[in-house]
Amino acid sequence: MTWVDELPRTGSWPAMGVRADTRPWPAPAEPEQLRRRREVVAAHPDVVQARPGSEAAVAELCALVGAPDLAAAAVAQPDDLCLLAPEPGWPLVAGALLFPSHWRLAEKLGRPLAEVHDRVPGYPAAQVDRFLDRLRPGQVVARRNLLVHRDGELHAPWPAIHDAPVEAWWLRSERQTLRRLPQSGHVLFTIGTDTTPLAELDAGVRRRLAARLSELPAAWVEYGGVGDRLSELVSWLDA
Repeated sequence: MTWVDELPRTGSWPAMGVRADTRPWPAPAEPEQLRRRREVVAAHPDVVQARPGSEAAVAELCALVGAPDLAAAAVAQPDDLCLLAPEPGWPLVAGALLFPSHWRLAEKLGRPLAEVHDRVPGYPAAQVDRFLDRLRPGQVVARRNLLVHRDGELHAPWPAIHDAPVEAWWLRSERQTLRRLPQSGHVLFTIGTDTTPLAELDAGVRRRLAARLSELPAAWVEYGGVGDRLSELVSWLDA
């Protein structure tokens, strides 16, 4: 099974869609993944930030990874890392966001989780907050999302401005996990990003993707990266 097989195929949107996760973490990383992560941190040091008061939670996270600090943890394994404080609204208090999908850590740090997701149409803020309130140490859940980008650049804090043909677009998905750190009580939100050119998907996967895109609400179209070209993209995928 590949990550494409794990993509959500049906169901309401947006929805948490979480399930219990038993995969070891941190996951193994390909050398090329870690090389690209080191490049991003060197070129954009602001992708790693922490607010005062988060030091204990950051140290707890780093111990899980076996890294001396957050910047080292960011490049020692393949996932982006976000720490949510156990306070009303679950504010984002520290993070290593190397491969963002059209958002920037500096603009979200210190804000409640609902504001971090303010560009997600219909984000179920109350449901997510209640879920985090109930999340227990030792309990890990995972979910996947589905996005489309105009190119395959992993470090994508802004949308691509070029107007590539749909057959040159890329499928992008984030495998996200949530776990509560037992000592600090913070929740660690990990984001593992996978990408592949749409043109490299086999015909059966393209048809399933076309069907999934067709059933998603209009609010998703802009957020998901499709813009005003949904019908063109679906037609190409379904050909």
